[in-house]
Amino acid sequence: EEVPDLSWSDQLYFQAAPIFTRDPEVMEAARHFARGCPKNLVELPREMISCAKKGPPRNDEDLLKLERLYKLLEIYVWLSQKIGEEVFVDVELARDMMENISELISQGLALLSKSTKARMKAGEKRRKRQQQKQQQIHQNGDGKAKGNKYT
Repeated sequence: EEVPDLSWSDQLYFQAAPIFTRDPEVMEAARHFARGCPKNLVELPREMISCAKKGPPRNDEDLLKLERLYKLLEIYVWLSQKIGEEVFVDVELARDMMENISELISQGLALLSKSTKARMKAGEKRRKRQQQKQQQIHQNGDGKAKGNKYT
């Protein structure tokens, strides 16, 4: 997409930037960054900043949002290194946010791993009970398990 007044060198940087073009949110952020270049002022969108202030992810969807935000910040920092930190004025904030998000992602992965292990353990117990019930039915030969309160 054309951005008015974007210099040739900046256009080349945006073409080379590690931008996942199939993600509409990533593309919108890249457009925001590109529109700021001719004005020599590229600030982080406030909604990006507010997203990073939430706690660790509690589910896969939250984890994916944090990962996307990390990637957007990575693009911002990458562009600041190519075009200049005097244009990308929030680069220190972006780096701090990346550090914070990295920690949140680690915490979220630990939480999600624990909950997954707990679900797996509960499922395993349920399967064992079902297997024991099936064995009792098979041993009795009458199709009913002894001591079954529902028969």
